[in-house]
Amino acid sequence: MSSWEAAVPSMLRVYAALQTKAAETALDAQSGMLADAGDYVPPQVMVDPRAFGSGYAASGGSLYDYFSGPVYDSLTLIKQGLSVDEALNRAGRAYWSLASLGIADTARQAAGADTATRRGVGYIRVVSPGACSRCMILAGKFYRWNEGFLRHPRCYCRHVPSTQSLAGDMITDPTEAFNNLSEAEQDRRFGKESAQAIRDGADISQVVNARSGVAAIGSPARKGRSVGSYTTSGTANLRGLNKSFYNQNGGRGPRLTPEGIYSRAKSRDEAIALLRSNGYIITPNDRMDILSRLNPDYQAVGGAMGRGGRSRGATSAYQQAVRSGVRQPFDVATMTTAEHRLLDARLRYNHALSGTDMKEMAVAERNYRRWLSTNGEIYTH
Repeated sequence: MSSWEAAVPSMLRVYAALQTKAAETALDAQSGMLADAGDYVPPQVMVDPRAFGSGYAASGGSLYDYFSGPVYDSLTLIKQGLSVDEALNRAGRAYWSLASLGIADTARQAAGADTATRRGVGYIRVVSPGACSRCMILAGKFYRWNEGFLRHPRCYCRHVPSTQSLAGDMITDPTEAFNNLSEAEQDRRFGKESAQAIRDGADISQVVNARSGVAAIGSPARKGRSVGSYTTSGTANLRGLNKSFYNQNGGRGPRLTPEGIYSRAKSRDEAIALLRSNGYIITPNDRMDILSRLNPDYQAVGGAMGRGGRSRGATSAYQQAVRSGVRQPFDVATMTTAEHRLLDARLRYNHALSGTDMKEMAVAERNYRRWLSTNGEIYTH
């Protein structure tokens, strides 16, 4: 246990950073998939990828508890006579499985939260290669924004955002997926008798009980453990982690998981309000909002949009502000470089939304979220 306690602080910090990156990647993919389908819908608010790297597992428990199981399992195996090397090898394989599945769950949570912020958008379930029989018959099924992602142990299926009208053109026929497998693979995934029944014309959905062993992230059915809709892991200092993102930004008391929010919210607007109050939404920068409205010709005024640098008049105003230590709050000439980046991204996003190119909208959204989540800073701690 001493070696585990020594290693866990750095491991949890790295894993929390990976969770944030997984959330960021999932959020970026959402807009791109909608745009590629010709069905882009802008989010009402921006989901913050940092909110998913706060040191808790997607189920709501702490990362420390989430990864502790293999430690105790390996000690038990050693006491039962298994060699130390084999016990550690088994623990390593268990860690790899937990880590990869946890990242997949984090990405699903971020995608689900983003789906809730886009009016009229739900999601389609896409199965992964090697999917089990229960997952396979759910392929292509459309779910509303507040329906939690049902998964089996070791499930890598994912969301694809979609409107319901578009989903009608994308439904995957599970029988077709079954027929694309070799007979041996059909037998392996479905069981020999069940596979033969399907080959003989039985309804695949009747043969397979898709709900068996399926649970939403964080539900009591996961691994036999009761995990509630709250997590307190994002509300205090964590073992091996600095003060969490949620706590740093004023979060107090129990924090609802995204799934807990969906189960309580009676409408999409209520869900967005709960996502915001629980730290999953980037707080709008009111100053940037005002600046974007006051300076629609920002490129001419500040000289920063697309070219970099400042005009002669802007440089003079900037130098004067540096000398006096006072700047006008809504004067682009005295903005910091980080503020220029954020305003530039905001205006590009506004400009894209006023056009018709959905792929441009998706790219501008991703760029704006990137700078909004760091307040325009390139490097963050």
